[in-house]
Amino acid sequence: MIPIVVKGHERPINQLKYNTDGDLLFSISHDRRVCIWFSDTGELFGTTDKHGGAVNCIDIDRKSTFFITCSTDFAIQFWNLKTGELLEYEHENKEGEVVRGPMRIKYSAIPRFLQIHPDENKLLLVQDTKMNQPSAIVIYDIDMHDLENPVLKQNKVIYPKGSPYVKAVWTYDGKRIIAAHQDGSVSRTCVETGECELSAKVHNDNIVDLQMSQDRSYFITASRDETAVLLPVDGDFQTMKKKFQGDTGLNSAAISPIKDIIIAGGGKKSIEVTTSSGGKFEAHFFNKLFQADLGRVGGHFGPINSIAIHPYGTSYASGSEDGTIRIHHFDKSYFEFDYNEVIKEGVEDTE
Repeated sequence: MIPIVVKGHERPINQLKYNTDGDLLFSISHDRRVCIWFSDTGELFGTTDKHGGAVNCIDIDRKSTFFITCSTDFAIQFWNLKTGELLEYEHENKEGEVVRGPMRIKYSAIPRFLQIHPDENKLLLVQDTKMNQPSAIVIYDIDMHDLENPVLKQNKVIYPKGSPYVKAVWTYDGKRIIAAHQDGSVSRTCVETGECELSAKVHNDNIVDLQMSQDRSYFITASRDETAVLLPVDGDFQTMKKKFQGDTGLNSAAISPIKDIIIAGGGKKSIEVTTSSGGKFEAHFFNKLFQADLGRVGGHFGPINSIAIHPYGTSYASGSEDGTIRIHHFDKSYFEFDYNEVIKEGVEDTE
């Protein structure tokens, strides 16, 4: 499995994300840039850099016609994917006049995470606690069918009952939200009422990443406590969880859509190590059912900050603290490997 190594960022990678078809890979970074790559070759498709701070999060619509970003410059921006330019919309200015301008919404708080609703009629935004602002999930109604006249209207704000939100994602029915919290807990909240239905502490340290399975029926968290935890959307978080043990703090974890595989990555902070081999900058492969550590893939020279798996499960990408992205297309042996057969052979050998 020889990786394609691409370098389009000068500062740490914050997030990698494939579009629905998997032909494009999006990367965002502290350097304010959004890079779009052809996922099969690693060739650069295009870039944008109209944010004034580090880009925290990105999401793309199913048809790859637009994408949305949020940044430490206190703004979320809506982009036309074809042109790479900001969309324009009608809105009220400070004087109450209806004007038309770039679809760039400014906040008093830093937006740290966002996600488009499965039906693409809403937008979820996680608000950071910095600048003395309260942690919150802000939900917007959106209509993006006509990109010449997009519509955006705030619907409601949901505040956490306890620890601040880190990330939040829509469930399969779009009626509930799964959220990760700074204290290592996860929660399930009803969108209509804003009430928390269930909350449980599943990590002993801060949760860094939260990703859904492709069908949105279960999700995985990654934490600096060196574990990733797999949980169902429905049911009890505590009794139905599966834990995957790493040997260093984890920054990201993703679920394969076609195999019983979890890929997680992280590493020690660069300031704590002197060589790449001592930093444990590796992608860990785990069996989803039996929680077994199947192997690791190295190559990065800094902590892995983000992992994304191709929507067809044919490859994965990892982005690191040094701004490098590695795209791995799986070999034939990966698809032929069956851990159930390995266990069966082991049982037969002991008989």
